[in-house]
Amino acid sequence: MLDLEDAKFFSERCYLPQATLGRLLELYQDAGADESTSQLTQFVKDLLGLDQLDALVEGLNPAFHVARVRNLVPEYRRFENLLAGVRQEIEASSLNLRTAQSGVETDRHEIADLLNAI
Repeated sequence: MLDLEDAKFFSERCYLPQATLGRLLELYQDAGADESTSQLTQFVKDLLGLDQLDALVEGLNPAFHVARVRNLVPEYRRFENLLAGVRQEIEASSLNLRTAQSGVETDRHEIADLLNAI
């Protein structure tokens, strides 16, 4: 168990960004170690779950941009096409409605004029 000062020192470094923490771990590694990762680095990565965090960040990368999602999910492109089609139908229906309303108004005026003439 860590004493209060060591625990504070460790917890401050636990919440560092991944790149900063990686550089910090490199400083703590044995300079003469032939292994790709020292035991300290592996221990901290296991303790903090950095490999899982890296995998999560890598897996979420495609979701940051619509173009990447389109490449990964073919249904997304189909959905966009369907949405565009529905929007066009709504615009066409709105235009038809405005035209019909204009025609009704014109007919109403004509009927009113005919009634006034009678």
